[in-house]
Amino acid sequence: MALQSVIREPLVQGIDLKLSMQMLKKSSLIPSDLTDTLLLVGSGWDDYSFKTSFTVMHFGPDAKKTELGTTKIGYKDQQHGWTSEKFSTKNISLSDEFFSLGQDVDFYRKLQGGLSADAALAVLQALKDVIADPERLEDVKNEQVFRESLMRNVSWSVIRDQFKRVLAGKPELTSFHFSYQTNGDEQRAGVDVSFKVTPHSLPSTNVHVLIGRNGVGKTTILNDMVETILSDTTGRPHCGKFLIYDSLGSEPMPTDYFSSVVSVSFSAFDPFLFPADQPDRSKGVAYFYVGMQSPGEGPGKRPPKTTEALTEDFITSLESCFSQESKRQRWVAAIKRLESDSNFEDMDLAHLNELPTDEAIVKAHRMFSRMSSGHSIVLLTLTKLVEAVEEKTLVLMDEPESHLHPPLLSAFTRAISDLLQDRNGVAIIATHSPVVVQEAPGSCVWKLTRLRAEGRADRPERETFGENAGVLTREIFGLEVNKSGYHEVLQEAVNRGGTFESILADYQEQLGFEAQAILRKMVASRRES
Repeated sequence: MALQSVIREPLVQGIDLKLSMQMLKKSSLIPSDLTDTLLLVGSGWDDYSFKTSFTVMHFGPDAKKTELGTTKIGYKDQQHGWTSEKFSTKNISLSDEFFSLGQDVDFYRKLQGGLSADAALAVLQALKDVIADPERLEDVKNEQVFRESLMRNVSWSVIRDQFKRVLAGKPELTSFHFSYQTNGDEQRAGVDVSFKVTPHSLPSTNVHVLIGRNGVGKTTILNDMVETILSDTTGRPHCGKFLIYDSLGSEPMPTDYFSSVVSVSFSAFDPFLFPADQPDRSKGVAYFYVGMQSPGEGPGKRPPKTTEALTEDFITSLESCFSQESKRQRWVAAIKRLESDSNFEDMDLAHLNELPTDEAIVKAHRMFSRMSSGHSIVLLTLTKLVEAVEEKTLVLMDEPESHLHPPLLSAFTRAISDLLQDRNGVAIIATHSPVVVQEAPGSCVWKLTRLRAEGRADRPERETFGENAGVLTREIFGLEVNKSGYHEVLQEAVNRGGTFESILADYQEQLGFEAQAILRKMVASRRES
């Protein structure tokens, strides 16, 4: 049977594919001389009291080892505890009451591309994998262990689309195109902005930017997006709508289009009450909040989180990342992106990957508690994103520049872009900073302006990726730059009749090259008028 066919029909039962299956405890030594064997290595990772996680290794007829990654195995009517307690011997064979789900697209990619079709089919059959067996998936989807443990980090949209697509040998990442629209009223300006993600594009199109002056409505747009996507879950009112696009036109966005939504906001003054986390992916779109607000359901203002609470958020997320090898490696890659910042380089966080998990977590706790607020915010945010992001995760980030100096902001934005490109997620960042704009192409940037209830969104007139920050500031804010700061005081000096030389002398020649060029232009303009 061709591997492509297993996603369209149940696995053929009773085929002898010559594959035995063994289980080892986590601390056991892994043999190197196994052949035609599927090895499950147990993990102590706890999903709401379910312990279902296993690292899977395949040994071929020539003893070649292929590490497939992490799967979770449950069985019907399972109670809290260890799946492995159901196995009576080291050599195991799963009966029809069992079912499993790979925990990452890498698991299915390695099956499809790293093994022969027969070997991959044997693995899927031995594990009672639900991606390869639609009837089994339908039969077990309401089991408590499936919802709370197997689906803890995997959403329905990924199960039904990406995992099946990859197992069938189709592209792992696909393009997607959507827009958000809302009408204006007394409180908010109308807006119509579209976002298109193209995998493997250069520059990356996974980070989109909303930029404009204070009060133009950037934060309001992000908050309205949250309310719109989660309205079926929260019951809270919303005023906007999402559309999706394909070659035939547009249509309303399905409720399960995004696999999850992550809000990131560390503003101490944000009046918006973010919804409570909804981590249960079996219920639809998952939601995660990363920021200062303490959790709560009531309408009143919520106190900011304590340092201890933020540290606990980080450690919990890091433990989740380190429970799965693929996420662990993505976390290390993100950290290495940050090492262009000298402080992150000196901390050498990537070294944690070389330590036993328990030791790494203890050391990470100690290091996090000593970090500056900016560095701790960056590390917490990236760790939460590595934990949560999968295909079609929407990340909504509000003004990340508030706590970061420009080089760290640039490295942070690039690390997010790398992660989202790898996972095929998308971020929409509201910002004032041209440093963020420098990291995105012009096709991913919206300049927002507003006059009362009339809002406007335009693309930049020039390319933005890698452009000079000063050039971008003038491109985006235009006349507002010329009416503020040093522009204003120089113009006042020119209006009083000063010459270039006299004004330069008044300032004791303490004008930068750009200020001098602007001053010459101002004096020349006065003469012409």
